[in-house]
Amino acid sequence: MQFSRLPIWCDSQLLLVEVEQAVRQFPRYHKYTIGTDLRQRAIRILRLLTRAINAQGQQREHYARQLVGAIDDI
Repeated sequence: MQFSRLPIWCDSQLLLVEVEQAVRQFPRYHKYTIGTDLRQRAIRILRLLTRAINAQGQQREHYARQLVGAIDDI
C-alpha cells in the first residue's frame, strides 16, 4: 500500500514538519525538554499509523486504539 496517498499519512507527516519548525523557534532550554517530547510524540504517531496500516484483524484495532491515544496526547 502506498502510504503517501492516505490523507491521514499526509497530515501526520505535516504535523511532524510543523513540530520541527515550531521547536526551532523555542529557547534553547525548551528545545531539549518540550521540543524533544513533541518530536517523539509526532514520530510515535507515524510509527503507530504504519503499524495500523500494515496489521490485520485485532492487531489493526489494537494499533488504531494506540494511535488515537497518541493523537489525543499531542
